[in-house]
Amino acid sequence: MQLNKYSKLREQTIERDFESKNKSLDKWLFRITFLGNIGSIFFAFFLVFPALIATIGVNLVSGQLTTILAGVVTVIILALFEIIKRIIVANLSLDLITTKWNLKDRGVIWWLVLTLGIIISSAYLSIDGAMNFAQITKHQNAVIENTIKVKTDSITNVYNDRKTILFTDNNKLRDANTGLRKKIDDTPLNYRTVRNELQNVVNQNLEAIQTNDNKISDLDKELNNKISQIKNEQTTIIDKNVRNNLGYIILFTFSAIIIEFIIILGLWFRKYYDYKCLKINEPKLEPIRIKKKRYAILLQFVFKEGLAEKDEKLMPVTTLKTMVREKTNLIGSDKLIDEFYKDMDHLGIFKVIGKRRYIAVTYAEALEKIEKFDNTLHLLENLI
Repeated sequence: MQLNKYSKLREQTIERDFESKNKSLDKWLFRITFLGNIGSIFFAFFLVFPALIATIGVNLVSGQLTTILAGVVTVIILALFEIIKRIIVANLSLDLITTKWNLKDRGVIWWLVLTLGIIISSAYLSIDGAMNFAQITKHQNAVIENTIKVKTDSITNVYNDRKTILFTDNNKLRDANTGLRKKIDDTPLNYRTVRNELQNVVNQNLEAIQTNDNKISDLDKELNNKISQIKNEQTTIIDKNVRNNLGYIILFTFSAIIIEFIIILGLWFRKYYDYKCLKINEPKLEPIRIKKKRYAILLQFVFKEGLAEKDEKLMPVTTLKTMVREKTNLIGSDKLIDEFYKDMDHLGIFKVIGKRRYIAVTYAEALEKIEKFDNTLHLLENLI
């Protein structure tokens, strides 16, 4: 195995601490919380927007402006709600972490109650909005019902046209029989042949009428069968839509719940990660922070709060030690002053010429060097 690969594997396995192990997790979880807020706003929009558009349309404006105004107001309200939710959840998370879930603390209890109220309200908005968003069956079924009506009306018109021809033919035949029967009545009884011929025509017309009636009946049955078939097919589609809609409702409701969970988890883990890193690094970094703060105060003093100029002579070390002992109760102040002068020499803030020290940089440059002071010390801590 090559040394580079060995070093890389060692960094990834043995040398990784809590901070390095969870840095990426913390970063991505926190980023996802913002996507969760957007998703929460998206679902809640379908609950709040219809209510606002109805209210604004009645009380304020009408037309296209109603939709625009309702949309903008909805987004602003929900965005502010999400911002407040983030702050409250983050505060509660920090309180629970720092107090180690001590629910006897009244402050923590109040934050918990408030946070639960916010979370429940947010979940209600998201879930109810998600259900409204998933309610596509009503629209689909309305389209299907309209399609059924169009198809049935079209087929009914076709069959009515065909039946109209038969009804017209029957009416003509009945009118003809009325005339023939009148002729039979007017024909003398001894004209049997003529009367029989006329009666035969009447009978033939009656048979034709019966045939047409049978055709009309068959057409009615055929029409009813086709209409029933269309309705059955559409009913199957409607039932399928209802089942799919239930699936959509479950899916989007579950998504809304997951979004709320991700937001809470991401915000909580960010506070947990920061607090854990703080405690892990506190023994190492707290002394440096204190020293850096003390050095900044000492610099402010020796620079006369920024009035001292570059190349100006500094007071002797013993003088500063005496003043610090007189003005403070700081333990180990002499050692602190010795380290202060030594570190300032190292950072190039002071310079030694002969036996005297002088200011080597401006006050602003000195403060800038102090700001980077902790990074300088870290370099030495990496020695193993």
